[in-house]
Amino acid sequence: MFFLNFLRKKDFLSFLFIFIFSLFTLRYIFQSGIYTAHDIWHNLARLNYYFQALKEGQFPPYYLSNMASGFGYPLFLFSYHLPWIFGSIFMFFGLSDVSVIKILFFLSFFLSGVTMYLLAFELSRRRYLSLVSSFLYLIAPYRFLIIFVSAAVGISFTFIFIPLIALGLLRIQKGRLLDGGLLMTSGLSGVILSHFPTLIVFLPSFFFLSLYFLFKSKFKIKFLKRILFSVFLSLGISSFYLFPAFYYKNYILGLPRIFEMGFVNLSQLIYSKWGFGIIVKSASENPFSFQIGIAQWLIFLFSLSVVLLGLLRSFKFDSLVLFLILAFLINIFFTNYSSSLFWEKFISKTGLDFPFRFIYPNVFLTSLLFVLLTKELKSKIFYYIFPFLILFVAFYTNRNHIRPNMFLAENEFRPFIESESTTSTYNEYFPKGASLFSIDTKLKEKIINESQISLVSESINSSKYKILFDEEKSILLPKFNYPFVSVLVDGVYVKQDIKSEPFLKVFVSRSSSEIEVVFKRTLIINVSLFTTLISLFVFSFLIWKNIREKRNYEK
Repeated sequence: MFFLNFLRKKDFLSFLFIFIFSLFTLRYIFQSGIYTAHDIWHNLARLNYYFQALKEGQFPPYYLSNMASGFGYPLFLFSYHLPWIFGSIFMFFGLSDVSVIKILFFLSFFLSGVTMYLLAFELSRRRYLSLVSSFLYLIAPYRFLIIFVSAAVGISFTFIFIPLIALGLLRIQKGRLLDGGLLMTSGLSGVILSHFPTLIVFLPSFFFLSLYFLFKSKFKIKFLKRILFSVFLSLGISSFYLFPAFYYKNYILGLPRIFEMGFVNLSQLIYSKWGFGIIVKSASENPFSFQIGIAQWLIFLFSLSVVLLGLLRSFKFDSLVLFLILAFLINIFFTNYSSSLFWEKFISKTGLDFPFRFIYPNVFLTSLLFVLLTKELKSKIFYYIFPFLILFVAFYTNRNHIRPNMFLAENEFRPFIESESTTSTYNEYFPKGASLFSIDTKLKEKIINESQISLVSESINSSKYKILFDEEKSILLPKFNYPFVSVLVDGVYVKQDIKSEPFLKVFVSRSSSEIEVVFKRTLIINVSLFTTLISLFVFSFLIWKNIREKRNYEK
């Protein structure tokens, strides 16, 4: 009975439509082999590394000793976790990495349609409009850019959680504090653990949404308290990843100034030719499309017309439309070179790579604008025709965007995955003092020979070396020097030269026989893990409390 009630409440038929629509739209990714895309090899390698780390008992994975040609690399201390957690579940059941990466893209697409539907329905209480809004959130050039051109799994996953944040804000504003807070916490945690820089991209949009809901709320103090509580609980849940990443970011190279290459102009946002190239010098060269979407632009122009008519002729409209239009315009500003000062001083320091990422929020905002405007239409004919026309335009203008570039067979793509040394284009998690773009395997051999050691074994968790001399001296190890990497000599932890850059340097006493380099959880990592566990306990308790209150209300 409870399950049937759940299906009725959550509009199961609409979900089924979204599922079929998602299958149809992404049907090409299920062909044999894997399609070529910017980060597809990176992400397939990351999925395999994450799964191997879990199998070797490292949870959550942080540091992988056999990465970076054996120099060691803290990939998952600085990179996202959530897609790989889900992916590893499928891997445990015997699915191949290629099958899993396709499933992850499909799930992120389908589930984002579901969460957008829930938000649109909360705003409009109209299933037809909510379904169209969901489809508009799915059928946008930027969605297909993320899946088929860049293959950015993390960003694709964030599409699920963005509507949940807005839905949480809306329910908190309506006085459903516990329910709304849980949704907002889920959304924020999901975005942080899927791709933290996306949260930076959405700050202007969520600022205006929060400001509007604050004005509308009858309980402003409670509204602010619940938002703050949700934010802190989200930070707590994400702390196992977020706190170590921020604490240790000063020990690594970080991204170079690639944001300078990512500015686009207004004409590119309106229309730019579809492509599968890469940015070499500037995004203005149009290596791929940066358009927001013709259907999305039509919705924005319609919204702007309604606001202008409302201001000139005292025509009533939902004031939220005005807030969303302001957010839309600010997002466009941040994609343009005119915002370079902000990028120079602030935004680039957050880890966000390219200005054109601000296209993403406008896909979300136009889906909201569509619902807010269409629900107010008085004419029944226009009420049904306008959504149909917008949806037709979205389908037609994206008809050539739903195909991958090309597919490779197993024997063709597997060498690309196996050759992934760091799974990041700029090797930005190297320690300071290391080379930015390359790892010299000859240098590794040179260090081993000069230090008179030999490699015994190398795995995800550790590397072991045999000592080939019998004297007291300091030696370099072919391992990058990080604060969370420790050295054992004959099973005993020894002090290492923390100022040695970029390689580990240790003192070895006479008659020593073996050196082992291992990842060791530091105080900050242990505190972060404990904070996550406590936060998850609080979150679980609140879910239980919310379910109990709803059941008591139904009785």
